[in-house]
Amino acid sequence: MVDVQLNHTMRLISGTIRSTPSHWLPVLSHIPPPSIRRSTALVREYNKVLQNPQLPINADIEDIGRNRLRSRKPSIRTAANLATAAFNPINEWRQKWIQATQPELHDMPCITTTPAGFELPRKTWTTLNRIRTNHGRCADAFYKWNIIPSPQCDCGAERQTIRHITEHCNLRAYEKHPNDFLTATPDSINYINNLDIQL
Repeated sequence: MVDVQLNHTMRLISGTIRSTPSHWLPVLSHIPPPSIRRSTALVREYNKVLQNPQLPINADIEDIGRNRLRSRKPSIRTAANLATAAFNPINEWRQKWIQATQPELHDMPCITTTPAGFELPRKTWTTLNRIRTNHGRCADAFYKWNIIPSPQCDCGAERQTIRHITEHCNLRAYEKHPNDFLTATPDSINYINNLDIQL
């Protein structure tokens, strides 16, 4: 339930629609994924316990090889394993991102810094993220949602997807490299601000 609420919050921050793949949400909202946040908190608490030998829980840590509870992943053992492996949240997040995305997105500068365009006006920021994720308000999406009878683009193409609009559309295609949207170059922002449709 907490993860669902956090995903909803990240969708609000990033301005993405519900169909956007969930691995995009932490990157665009600059909030580490829930699993990494939990692991970070666990390691932090584990290190606090180790620094205070008077706490009774230290006896359980020393007796970590014995299962006292019917748990397949006891928190103490998980924390000890993470601490032993020198858990690094940034590296873990980067690995998750690399595993979930195509090679051209691997170096997207949004994990150690806020994503490019974070300070833009809300409407521009929302459109930018919908182009980045290829999920937005277009004829193809409206057709899937049973709002319109056809996914056809007004340029004549069979399907009006976000990628079609920015890369192939005779009426609206962006003339420079698509990666400009990842780094929010001035040309890409100017293109967004002059679009005749709202994505």
